[in-house]
Amino acid sequence: MKTTKYILTLAGLMSAFTSAMAAGNYPAFYVGTQLGDSSIGASMGYRFGKMYSMELSYDYVDPRYTPTTISESSRIGASGVALFPIKFSEMGPMAIYVKVGYARTTDKYTVNDPGLGPGFPPTSTVTTTRKTGVLGGAGVHVDLSDNTSARLGFYAVGSDRSAYMAAMYRF
Repeated sequence: MKTTKYILTLAGLMSAFTSAMAAGNYPAFYVGTQLGDSSIGASMGYRFGKMYSMELSYDYVDPRYTPTTISESSRIGASGVALFPIKFSEMGPMAIYVKVGYARTTDKYTVNDPGLGPGFPPTSTVTTTRKTGVLGGAGVHVDLSDNTSARLGFYAVGSDRSAYMAAMYRF
């Protein structure tokens, strides 16, 4: 049953690719970088025509330190993006975008106990938690040239929320 589901999904992607090629909207690969509230990330995607793309992303959240603890997080996700063009009189091509996908977050929490001398040696405890959830987001996408674009957006995965800026290059 799963094999049939994947074949149907692949058939749908191939159909979208063929339709985009026939319409003269040649798909484009793109790569990008993004800077969020307390994270830095990278993305790559494949754009089907002017309105749709599939995207993979990775975010690394700045570690938080205290004298005895370190807290780190990272997120990897896949999403579909839909762009809805808007036009302002003096500005270049712009679009409102929405993205929906799936993400996996890994949180690593390290506690270092310095110990209390003989009989109570120093110890370290590492706890790793993995969460998965639906990724949703929206924002503004601006084409700066034929190959470059920028985004200002917001996304949420469960209770984790972040605003970000992104720059992308299309091949």
